[in-house]
Amino acid sequence: MSDNYQAVYDAIRSRFHCDAQSAIESAAREAFSMASHYMSSVAQDASIAAAEHGRPCVVFRPKLTQDGNQWCVLFGEDLQVGISGFGDSPAKAMADFDKNWLTPIATNPAAAQSVREAHSMPFGEMPTFPSIRPAAAIQASEKPQAGTAGGDGGGV
Repeated sequence: MSDNYQAVYDAIRSRFHCDAQSAIESAAREAFSMASHYMSSVAQDASIAAAEHGRPCVVFRPKLTQDGNQWCVLFGEDLQVGISGFGDSPAKAMADFDKNWLTPIATNPAAAQSVREAHSMPFGEMPTFPSIRPAAAIQASEKPQAGTAGGDGGGV
């Protein structure tokens, strides 16, 4: 009886012109090329997500409110002392906030110089705050000086 099955098997096999090895190899290549594509897509998405997490509007979590017909993003107490961004959508307001966060305060060189001059002290001069005095000044003030009580006893 097995001879009959073998004859049927051979007859059916001769009708199909298929190489099983090449079919399996082709299917495997297609599956792996798709997997490679998916892996590179996931890596690209992860890179974009990491960059988005580093944006100032994500790191510092400013307050998002609606101001009239625009969105306002504010980090700080108010518009005078804080950093803000405005836009027609929350995304545009956040992008404006990021741009403002990364922009220096004074873009005009003359204005920047006047701000530096107004807030700077002459070179070598120290502010006189009792809690921030240099150690040498503290030691000098603690030593008794000649002609004072507790000094060398000599009077003036």
